[in-house]
Amino acid sequence: MGSKFWYVAKNEYRKYVFQKKFLLAVFSVPLLLIVSIGVGYISSTMQDDNAPVGYVDMSGLLADPIPVPEEITGKNPVVFISYESNEAADAALEQGNIQAYYVIPPGYETSREVFLVYIEEPGNNAESDFFDFLQVNVSAGLPETVRTRVLEGFNITVRSMDGKREFNESKIISQLLPVIFGFLFTFVLTSGSGYLSNAVTEEKENRTIEMLATSMSANQFILGKVFGIVMVIFTQVASWLLFFIAGFFGARAMFEGDWLDSATFDVGTILTLVLIFIPAFLFIAGIALTISSTVTESSEGQQAVGIIAMPIGFSYWFAALIVSNPSSPLSIGLSMIPFTAPTIMPLRLAFGFVPAWQVAACIGILTVSAAFTIWLAARAYEIGMMQYGKRIRLGQLLRSNGNGK
Repeated sequence: MGSKFWYVAKNEYRKYVFQKKFLLAVFSVPLLLIVSIGVGYISSTMQDDNAPVGYVDMSGLLADPIPVPEEITGKNPVVFISYESNEAADAALEQGNIQAYYVIPPGYETSREVFLVYIEEPGNNAESDFFDFLQVNVSAGLPETVRTRVLEGFNITVRSMDGKREFNESKIISQLLPVIFGFLFTFVLTSGSGYLSNAVTEEKENRTIEMLATSMSANQFILGKVFGIVMVIFTQVASWLLFFIAGFFGARAMFEGDWLDSATFDVGTILTLVLIFIPAFLFIAGIALTISSTVTESSEGQQAVGIIAMPIGFSYWFAALIVSNPSSPLSIGLSMIPFTAPTIMPLRLAFGFVPAWQVAACIGILTVSAAFTIWLAARAYEIGMMQYGKRIRLGQLLRSNGNGK
């Protein structure tokens, strides 16, 4: 059994992996990622302007200005030039020596108002850098602990009442990892639907299935197909993940942000998601192979696979309800249904506390469902060989004893 199973799996893997369209699918997503990061970087750079910015201080706050520490300024900070009057600042602005200038009026300590004067709108970094400049000087007389808090800002942590879940802005990537995996599963299923729908119909159309039927059992053939397709999808996803990881570190090197620098990944959460998605994909694969074994043309299989994948996308219609109340009966129920579990359970894991028994129940239901659909696919293949050229109905499939009756 083992050698025949591996023969089918290897043949299925090679059939798809070495095709041009597979390589195009593998490299199109990383290419899109690279282009997106590049466009984002260029757009961010174009919106900044490192030309000097002037200021007219009428409040006396900046009579002896304190420079912004290097750990706050970041890369290429804007230089600020003091002017005695608005007229002097206007002259510098008209000559192009500065991109804009701020006016700090008398009574700034109470009003906290400043005025910005410019001919062309200054870069985005001018406002943020000037704010830091003011913060450093306004907080100069405060106690060191208070001054540190003012300069570093604040980071809000939202904690659930039971203390089991926390949401932190600086760790948003880790907290949204389940959601990212949910979208990835949907995308993989959509992109892999072609492999699933054509898994058996191609052999039917070129009549090689008759030879295969005489040389191996239905279980060997179907399990080999499933394993081969899973390995194709795994190769695709692994390639994407490698590019995504490289893109993440590239973005962290190019862009500044605490949420990028402090990003961590919980191994336990990743393992849980993998244990959910593997049987979920096998469940859909089993259904797709069943359909592929019962139809006579590949186009029919593609349409049917598209229909069975629709509930997974439709499950996001309930996203707002799941996020607002992850422990509601609706949330729990949808996370236990095989068609919606791959997207709803990650949402619950991301925005609420899910008891371990519910996660285990979800994985168990998906595993049993996957085993059933793969068994069903094997039965459909076996019966289809005895009724070649005819469609097989589900009722006939379930009540059949394997002899086509």
